[in-house]
Amino acid sequence: MPHSSCGADVLIRLSVIRQTALSSNVKLNLLSILLSDFPNTNGWQNWETAINKINLTPGLHTLRLQALSDGFNLNWIHIGDGGAGIDDDKTGDKSFNVFPNPGNGNYTIRTGSKIAELRVFNLLGIQVAVLPFSTSVNLENLAPGIYFLKAFNGKGNEVVAKRISIIK
Repeated sequence: MPHSSCGADVLIRLSVIRQTALSSNVKLNLLSILLSDFPNTNGWQNWETAINKINLTPGLHTLRLQALSDGFNLNWIHIGDGGAGIDDDKTGDKSFNVFPNPGNGNYTIRTGSKIAELRVFNLLGIQVAVLPFSTSVNLENLAPGIYFLKAFNGKGNEVVAKRISIIK
């Protein structure tokens, strides 16, 4: 019986302090499936999260991250759906804008769509906030990091999703 494959996100959070990009190789069962270059983040504590897609078949696998050069700090690696099924931005509504982004937790939203509700997810896909729609959104209670803001219409359908960053 053939196994179907599914797309999975590989999120790698790291800082890079080197003149040239950090090269890495992700291996699945000893086969290279993803070669990535990470640019200089200009500091040991200036973290960036890279999101890449890989195809996985159901079952047990061995995944390895091989650093092909030095000069980096690895914060964490997450393999899964990356955030409630959001790749980066779901641009169902081209007029949906969130600013300033990155921001301190206070955001302004401009949209041409009728939005009823906003839901906020962390990078693990865990819902961390649900808010009635407003053009002014306060997320100051959330820790600094990357989140996904999903907007829903009155019927409960997702209209758009945006990646937002909270910095403090």
